[in-house]
Amino acid sequence: DTTNSNNVVITVSAGGGSNTGSSSSSSSGGGGGTTQQTASLNIIFDEDRETIEEGVVIQLPVTLENSGDVNIRNIALELSSDELGLDLRLSESIVTSLSVGDSHDLTVIIDSTGASAGSYVISLNADTNYPVLSESAVFVLDVGGVGEALEKNLVMVQDLFQNNPECMELQELVDKAETQLDAQQYEKAKTNIALAIEGCKN
Repeated sequence: DTTNSNNVVITVSAGGGSNTGSSSSSSSGGGGGTTQQTASLNIIFDEDRETIEEGVVIQLPVTLENSGDVNIRNIALELSSDELGLDLRLSESIVTSLSVGDSHDLTVIIDSTGASAGSYVISLNADTNYPVLSESAVFVLDVGGVGEALEKNLVMVQDLFQNNPECMELQELVDKAETQLDAQQYEKAKTNIALAIEGCKN
């Protein structure tokens, strides 16, 4: 479903027209003449940018589709990034064959646990050996800092307390969260911030 914002569509097409790629000629029987077929491999991203927090694993659906007029064999897929830190995997790295008009679904898995906040350019490369084709496409993944998000939440809690002085008795939770945030104990900080907000609401 190409309307999904996380969807990645890889279109493998073969046929005539202005497409570029490898060409092959074959003689037609009984009287000469040649028929030339040009095959091309196109990769299209439905969305070219994603945003996640540090430490998050996301799965992006991918569809391989043969919209040409010849069968495709041995499609090798590879993910790479311009920066270290992301763990990139595919549910399948090779699709052995794709008949004309067929499609094949797989998944791109991205783990940002070891990544720092920033923008990452991720390349998806596809190569086939029948016909011989190579193509790649890129999308941008923005990894946001969990610490930055929690700092914003702390500011929001302080504003909440100033507007509701009766909540100041919960200041100890906020102080703990600040200490935990400095120590990069994000889960503990997140818990104490949530408790402070919920306590003030009550």
